[in-house]
Amino acid sequence: MLSLVMSCVDPYQLPFTNETTNVLVVDGFINTSDQSATVKLTRAVRLSDAKTPSPEKKAIVSIEEQGGAVTSLAETGNGIYSRKGIALNSSKNYRLTITAVDGKKYSSDFITLLQTPPIDGVRWETSSDGVNIYVNTHDPSGTKPFYRWNFVETWLYNSAFYSSIKLVNGAVVLRSDAENIFDCWKTVSSSDILISSTVRLSESTIHDFPITTIPKGSQKLLIRYSLQVNQFSLSKEAYDYWQQLRKTTTNLGGLFDPLPSQVTGNVHSESDPMESVLGFFSGGSVSSNRIFISLNDLPPALKVSRNIGDCTMDSVLVKDVKSVGGVAFLLVSPYGTPFTIGYQYSSVGCVDCRKQGGITTRPDFW
Repeated sequence: MLSLVMSCVDPYQLPFTNETTNVLVVDGFINTSDQSATVKLTRAVRLSDAKTPSPEKKAIVSIEEQGGAVTSLAETGNGIYSRKGIALNSSKNYRLTITAVDGKKYSSDFITLLQTPPIDGVRWETSSDGVNIYVNTHDPSGTKPFYRWNFVETWLYNSAFYSSIKLVNGAVVLRSDAENIFDCWKTVSSSDILISSTVRLSESTIHDFPITTIPKGSQKLLIRYSLQVNQFSLSKEAYDYWQQLRKTTTNLGGLFDPLPSQVTGNVHSESDPMESVLGFFSGGSVSSNRIFISLNDLPPALKVSRNIGDCTMDSVLVKDVKSVGGVAFLLVSPYGTPFTIGYQYSSVGCVDCRKQGGITTRPDFW
């Protein structure tokens, strides 16, 4: 879902030819708030291709201070290169340098590190359709009119059934607290391009910029939900890049979906000046704000009961318990009193919350 609505969209002619389908895509940022740098490298593909862009692996990626030190970034997987603990100087200019696995060299323009104003607040309000979340900010100096946001959302959810027991070497034993597979937390990062400007406003204030909407009945709202909004100041060049990219990807999906190579930024090929490169390298401080929404915070109309879908339980006698409790099924609980005569069980997907993409480790901020 796009968070900005445009009254019209001009037709866009897709520029891909067979020679321009392997375009390097660069998304890099220097974070002066935590003295780190992160760069993601992928290769674009034709819009008609069903495959997703592939990560650019085994590249040599560095951050260069103008007239100063060069810091290499470590490859962490999936085309991501990063480094923490960099001695960054906000008064210095920096650029990105890349040597791809095929030996081709790329570099960005030197950039100025921008100071980002603090977020004034993140607020949410309900409607009949769900929960809408907004951000507010202003720049007292009036010199930073361009902004971009992203967000990371985390929510607590449960599996359909709580498993208190498990089968180990043919014997039924109790699960420890550390083996809880009923409670999971799922974390997802935003992919929408969220930008705004105060250039045409009388004040340097962003009021109620829409960040995201959580629809009624979403799993995110069933127990407790958290959202962290990150705010970045942009240069005019960076803002124009993200604006053009947002327009281009309106009907294509997420940020790293196949992209036309005509959208260019401040990264260039040193090996071949005619080679197209897609991406932007920027940097500065980051302002963040986190909110929580619990089920009890919602009006009755949005308090939807948990739906266990097609999940059901079956039972097995004690003598046959070895036939379940393996890869396909997990035990849930014993039945029979005063003596156990059997056990209830269900499919792994209905018992183990991790099968829905979450983890059982409680986040530090929770």
